[in-house]
Amino acid sequence: TEELRPNEECALTAFTYPQSISDELAESPVAFTADESAQEDAPQDSRRRILRDTAFVWRREDGTNALVQTWPTHLNEDFRKTFEITEGTNPDSDKFSPQAVSEFQAAMVRLFGSNA
Repeated sequence: TEELRPNEECALTAFTYPQSISDELAESPVAFTADESAQEDAPQDSRRRILRDTAFVWRREDGTNALVQTWPTHLNEDFRKTFEITEGTNPDSDKFSPQAVSEFQAAMVRLFGSNA
């Protein structure tokens, strides 16, 4: 429920393994205000949205529901000292599931568009 604003040191991260969510939970309502920010006590309107309508939950080709839990982080000097950053290649598919990587990328495209 946090607004994402562009910032040079801001980034999003997710788990390194694929996650799934049940059909029942994927159909859970998500309340939004007129400005599209999430709010617990927001009145329901004719545009009732469910988790599957968000960038983070969708039905996979095999019929299961993908869930990409994502949270903000700071891509600053401390982060760079702590973690090895690689671009364009998966450094260890045992630690970083290719399916999880692909689903995170898909969530970012769903959230930010094809330039993500």
